[in-house]
Amino acid sequence: PPPPPPPPPPPPPLFNDTATPEIYTGDTSSAASDVYKRQALLVTTIFDLVSRRFFVLGSTRLQEFEWHMHVVLFTLCLGYAYAKDRHVRVDLLHSGFRPRTKHIVEIIGILVLALPYLTLLLYFGTQFFWQSFVIDEPSKAALGIPHRWIIKFFLPFGIGLLIIATLGALCRAFAGLIDPASVDVAKS
Repeated sequence: PPPPPPPPPPPPPLFNDTATPEIYTGDTSSAASDVYKRQALLVTTIFDLVSRRFFVLGSTRLQEFEWHMHVVLFTLCLGYAYAKDRHVRVDLLHSGFRPRTKHIVEIIGILVLALPYLTLLLYFGTQFFWQSFVIDEPSKAALGIPHRWIIKFFLPFGIGLLIIATLGALCRAFAGLIDPASVDVAKS
């Protein structure tokens, strides 16, 4: 008998997203779980929109839950994006630099801009969370979600993860200065 036909190729990536092929190949990495989180947020938002617009069944708790899911998704993805070098970068200049110059610019950017700013965000975000926790702040809406401090916790937590990722990038940039062969320049 003839050999079975080869499996069809995976669909092309959407928006040049490098995580997309992992999803189609069955890799159960964080990329696949991220899709489920986005789908849950999308389904919740669509349900809330349709129920409020067409059935007049708006729910304050559901709407606040959407906001909370946006906050969690955004704050937890900051550090991951920076660690995987998927963050926004001004490639107009960066792409033309030599590897050593890229590492120097990265070190200066982290030490002068990123770490001071993130330290301030962590300080004020922690105060923001702690004040809410101490008074057990409820929602401003009568039927809203109680314990607003839970969602406010994710701001300093996410910033803390971003600081850890930034320190990792700083170590990688220093390693690139000391031994350029040890660091992939494409990720620096």
